[in-house]
Amino acid sequence: MRLRVLIVSALVFCALFVAQVMQGSPAVRVTSAAPAPYGYFDDNLPYFYNPASTSSSLVQTPSGEKPQSKLWFNDGRWWGSIFNAAAGNYHIYWLNFATQKWVDTGTVLDTRAQTKADCLWDGKYLYVASGGGFDINGNGTTAVQPGWLYRFSYNATTKQYTKDIGPVLIRNGGAETLVLGKDSFGVLWITYTQNSKVYVNHSRTSDADWDPAAAMVVPTPDSRWTSLSPDDISTLVAFDGKIGILWNNESAGQFSGSSDTAFYFAYHIDGQADTLWTSAPIFRQPNAADDHLNLKSLQADAAGNVYAMVKTSFNTAGTPQLILLVAKKNATGGYTWNWYTESIREEGQTRPLLMIDTSHRMLYVITSTEGGGSIYYKSTSMDNIKFTTGANTSRTLISKPGYAVNNVSSTKQNVSAASGIVVLASHDNESSVDTPAADYYFHNYIDLAGGGPTATPGTATPTATSVPATPIPTITPAGSSRHVFVPWSTN
Repeated sequence: MRLRVLIVSALVFCALFVAQVMQGSPAVRVTSAAPAPYGYFDDNLPYFYNPASTSSSLVQTPSGEKPQSKLWFNDGRWWGSIFNAAAGNYHIYWLNFATQKWVDTGTVLDTRAQTKADCLWDGKYLYVASGGGFDINGNGTTAVQPGWLYRFSYNATTKQYTKDIGPVLIRNGGAETLVLGKDSFGVLWITYTQNSKVYVNHSRTSDADWDPAAAMVVPTPDSRWTSLSPDDISTLVAFDGKIGILWNNESAGQFSGSSDTAFYFAYHIDGQADTLWTSAPIFRQPNAADDHLNLKSLQADAAGNVYAMVKTSFNTAGTPQLILLVAKKNATGGYTWNWYTESIREEGQTRPLLMIDTSHRMLYVITSTEGGGSIYYKSTSMDNIKFTTGANTSRTLISKPGYAVNNVSSTKQNVSAASGIVVLASHDNESSVDTPAADYYFHNYIDLAGGGPTATPGTATPTATSVPATPIPTITPAGSSRHVFVPWSTN
């Protein structure tokens, strides 16, 4: 759910207008990617695109949507699905660290401008699932587009990707988002919400073999769990020989005699029948759920841990705004979920992205200002989870006056000292001004080998995460309790 703040939009418009008058040019142009003053303003990546009009762009917030990944790390480089305004479609780019500029490979991804993609690199192939749609507030794309799948092979000598599959139809109709994963048997899975239901589907005999009509509502013991509001979304992760699906449900009447809304998790063991799923609510309270989800697993981890960043709808002072949900396998083979407050309402953070640093066993949570503004981050030890909350407890990662930077994205992969963290964001032309002067990408890099942020200008308030000697769970608000997920509801 997006907060549309007219005052912020007006201020952004004024700042851009003044910049144009003072500089005599339509945009803040430089010859190479430059500090913005935090992070890099990708002046070579405009995304305003509308062949029929100059009043608004057909491409809206191209670094969204919340559960999706636009980037991947391969062969010592960061790569991305980025819109090419000159061509009117999406291309594969790579990040030149020496210049901090994204370089176009010329390889075309989705030819439809009004789509958003989810990218998965599995070590051999690049998979891209993309489609279009929007929620009840008009957030998403400006057109309804069915879901398509592409697969690309990589040549390490030429450092080029070649399409060998696609487009393959994998989803009929539109949806706000589309998320892709791959299980240990090599089966591809997707999830999306449509017609106020949570759907799941998978490839059949090969990556190119799909039956969109076979998509089914995620099986649960109570149909109310998957009967959603029009604003709700879902996401997916491969973990511990399973596929897991997380979704939010903001609708009323999910639980008899209760006003709780909830986040749900369901998992399917690889190779089992399509209808065999284990599911349960993993966090429920009145006004708990919102449609901001980002889901990761600790890959190649025998413990089977799952981590999810979600946003609540509590919306009162002092209450958790963003929370981290952590699943750990218990002795019975089920999963126990705990939760930790990442930020409180007064911090005004939204659209969380979660990254797992395996070299240092750290979690990074990257967020944006409500309605777009700047990008921030916090970090904590995976073994002693504790976030400092309150004013000035986040580090600034990307910011530029006059731009509403929002919708931060990165990779599905775990990161390490070898890769560092690269994030991509864009000016929010849905909730703020939409002009050729405003519609640009941004990025930044966190150097995990050096243990600190990139050598762009320093952070505004570099307050480190406080890590206690022993784990300290988030204090549960009065009248609520933690919820434990065990495999008691199997269909």
